[in-house]
Amino acid sequence: RNLLELLQRFYVIYKPENIMRCEEILMRWKGQETKLFGIIRRKYGCNPCELFPIRNGPRDRASLTVDQKEVIEQLFVELEYVSPEEEQEKKDNKSSPDWQDRFVKYTTTNATNSNHKPSTLLHTDNLPPFS
Repeated sequence: RNLLELLQRFYVIYKPENIMRCEEILMRWKGQETKLFGIIRRKYGCNPCELFPIRNGPRDRASLTVDQKEVIEQLFVELEYVSPEEEQEKKDNKSSPDWQDRFVKYTTTNATNSNHKPSTLLHTDNLPPFS
C-alpha cells in the first residue's frame, strides 16, 4: 500500500490541517512507519490502514450552526414534513376528533354512499340567509 495515500486519507478525516505535512511526516519517520502508525492509532483510536468504520471523526463531532438549523427547519415546513415525534404528539393530544375532522369524515362518507348534493349533506337548505 502507498503509505502517503493512507496517511493523507487518514488526516482528511481526523486532522485535515496535517494533510500538507504528510510527506514531511513520512520522511521524518522513514523506516519507522509501523511505529508512527502505532502512535497515530493510540492518539486517534484508529489505525490509518483500517479507516472503516470511521468512528469519532469530524462528522460525529459536528453540529449545525443556528443559520443552518433555521434553513433546514424552513425546508421541512415548506415540504410539509411532520417528524414521527410530532405525529405521535398530535395523536396523544387528540383524544376525540375536532369538528373539522368529524365534518370531513361525515361529508366524505355520505358523499360516497349517496347521490345527494353537498348542500343536502351539510343541512344548509333550511338555514336562513345571511343578512
